Amino acid sequence: MDPYELRFASPNPPWGNLTPAKPQPNPPNELILLGAGASVAAGVPTARDMTVKLLNNLPPTVVELANFIVRRLLSHKVDAGEVDLGSQATIDVEELVNAVLDLRDRDALELAAFVESWDARLARLDFASTRKSAAVDRLVGIIREEINPFLESGETREENVRREEFTEGLHRVVLEVLSGQGRGQRLEELYKLLIKALTSLVSIESSDNTAYLLPLFRPLRSQQSLVIATLNYDNTVELAADTAGIKCLLGLETWNERREFGTPGGGLHLLKLHGSADWSQANENLERFMSENPVLLFGGRNKITAEGPFLDLLIAFGRALEGADRLTAIGYSFRDAHVNEFIGKWRRRHPDREFRVVDPRPDYMWDTHADLPDRWRRQRVFGTVEETTLWKVDLIPMTAEEALPALFGQ
Repeated sequence: MDPYELRFASPNPPWGNLTPAKPQPNPPNELILLGAGASVAAGVPTARDMTVKLLNNLPPTVVELANFIVRRLLSHKVDAGEVDLGSQATIDVEELVNAVLDLRDRDALELAAFVESWDARLARLDFASTRKSAAVDRLVGIIREEINPFLESGETREENVRREEFTEGLHRVVLEVLSGQGRGQRLEELYKLLIKALTSLVSIESSDNTAYLLPLFRPLRSQQSLVIATLNYDNTVELAADTAGIKCLLGLETWNERREFGTPGGGLHLLKLHGSADWSQANENLERFMSENPVLLFGGRNKITAEGPFLDLLIAFGRALEGADRLTAIGYSFRDAHVNEFIGKWRRRHPDREFRVVDPRPDYMWDTHADLPDRWRRQRVFGTVEETTLWKVDLIPMTAEEALPALFGQ
């Protein structure tokens, strides 16, 4: 199949009008950016589907806590008008993990100075110890006996329930004080279980599932070096490269030696901007092996710090982008503010360079949300509608599996 070029210059593009691309004697230097949508055909769940799968497989010790967090986050989004509440509504896995980490460390947050008390249900669900020793029972009994005269006897069912809740809370507080635990312990358990399950979901075993990605490497026929940047934790690109007999350069050796990432020389360079499920730290170096603490960065509000490889990976992406004549974003939802900033600056410095966006939901990206161009402008990625027209944004309404052979050839 010959490559196709899709160019839509208005906010209401003629979806499906495919015209063969003209032969290019000097093909542009390509850089490819992969989001979660690029891995769906390999069997990796989307960010929201991943949340559903994780919740369905959590043990009883933390499932109520996880569901509570998801419900509160979803309710907040509904109130803000960001999502419509329905039977399939949920949050993506990065939002869930970020919330778990923030709640685990809630007393250390600067915001804690302005919070008089956290949700009582959070404190109850976060309490990890369930042991009820005889000694604690006796101590609770003594305290209850001393304060019992000050408690009115329950005349109604509601009053009796409150008395029972008081006793349960007293028992929990005493146990927490004696054990010195209960603040964030259950949330830490939930976090570890989420990471363990997440790494399992994104670890693809068969290269047969990644054959559709082989066209990604076709630009290497016309350019000496190809940089693929991905926000995904999975191993799909590595498996596809192995199938194609192409060495996939991750840059780990360079980072271990000089604490920087680069894309020197020819070949295939893969920048895993948010880390990888099979990256772990060993003696302060990055190595490829599975562990309980993979080197991962969760998107959304999460801040990139100077610690670890993530800032250096982002800088390497910026350098590679500066040398690119064309950027093709596949399955990327434009929710990473740091990546968006780099793309926006690149587009403003080089408005004549090409920008292609592969997304199977053109109605979602343009028609359903009338204010989307404005939101894109605020993201400093797409600019205004007029700028988008000037900059020749190529919006391609296909899945990754459909678009790759059309864009790069078989």
